[in-house]
Amino acid sequence: MHKQTGATVLTIEYTIFLKEFWEFLEREKATLISGVPYTYEMLKNLHIFQTDLPSVKTITQFGGKLPEVLQQAYLDYAEQKGKQFVLMYGQTEATARMAYLPVKRSREKIGSIGIAIPGGRFQLLDVNGNKITEAWSVGELVYYGPNVALGYATCRQEETISEIIWETREYG
Repeated sequence: MHKQTGATVLTIEYTIFLKEFWEFLEREKATLISGVPYTYEMLKNLHIFQTDLPSVKTITQFGGKLPEVLQQAYLDYAEQKGKQFVLMYGQTEATARMAYLPVKRSREKIGSIGIAIPGGRFQLLDVNGNKITEAWSVGELVYYGPNVALGYATCRQEETISEIIWETREYG
């Protein structure tokens, strides 16, 4: 997605625990940093809330649920420092991003996965596979989108191709 918008993607071999990481971030004037919940737990322990990170404009969290207390802390940090903190939800089967919580709704919707990313959609299904439309109902959350992996190949290429065509017709 970053490449589609003309962004430069910075890669680094240093971890967030090393000063070289932070020097690189500052030298290259990175405008966005991303991480999974564990990353943000570690950043809190590294006292990120006492740093400014002047070039960073957006901070995104993806790949799992960030505890609500940390969501609030990062929203506070972003507000104080003039940054955006974007919460996202995802699973391995559909990359790290299936949904995002719009920044303007972040405070009122803490704990929510937000809305489907562009091109994707969610449905809540009951045990019989019927769409649930009533509020406060329990069901299986199903995601549809072009970023969903079709599974792990366990057979010859010809069979895999026919399965892909079937999957596309059935669900696409």
